[in-house]
Amino acid sequence: MMDWSVLPAMRLEAGCAVMFSGGRDSTIAAARLSQAGTTTFLITISSGHLVGIQRVRQRIREMNAILPPSTRWLHVKQPMALKTDTSFYEKTCLPCHHSYVVASSVLAARLKIPNLAFGYASYQSSWPEQSPIAITRLSSILARHGIKLVLPAYDLISREEAEKTLQKLGLSSESLEQKCLQQVSNVSLSDDILRQQVDLWGSAIDASISKLSEIEVEVLEDTMIENV
Repeated sequence: MMDWSVLPAMRLEAGCAVMFSGGRDSTIAAARLSQAGTTTFLITISSGHLVGIQRVRQRIREMNAILPPSTRWLHVKQPMALKTDTSFYEKTCLPCHHSYVVASSVLAARLKIPNLAFGYASYQSSWPEQSPIAITRLSSILARHGIKLVLPAYDLISREEAEKTLQKLGLSSESLEQKCLQQVSNVSLSDDILRQQVDLWGSAIDASISKLSEIEVEVLEDTMIENV
């Protein structure tokens, strides 16, 4: 397992901000962190091209059974002004994940949390943002800014394993996330284009995080999961 992953049994004393979509993998990531004794803060991003926030609320209501009811959920609007050039992106999920990293970094800074978790999984590694090259680049950039990337679900090797893991937790095996109206399927990139895009993506994220104090993130809702 790469050094940017964390074993489920590892407790993060300073807490962890979790990018939480309500999907299978981010749900497992949050559950594993909490089971290890880590205080988690769930962050969900919405935008005009993401629909179905009620599905995320359904997942959060389920998770009251396995997370402390006082767990904080922050529902935020996707930031678009990222203080850097974003015109180079191919039609992949990389541009949105750029804004997700920035938004979660802004909130982690507000909460004074040095750990940031995503629900990336190895069985999804064909998606550019979840490829080993992208994760390694992201981990390096975040570390340079004092943030540790944590991937508690990266050991999952198949969707079936993720579904069985959720069932063992007593949760729905459905992917209760918002649906994207822009990206309905994975876009395959050649190795050369992937490396180019990841390099540019990393540089853009680095530039944005360098100006974190200038980036505004609108919080739509900030509540405990017992109130959702």
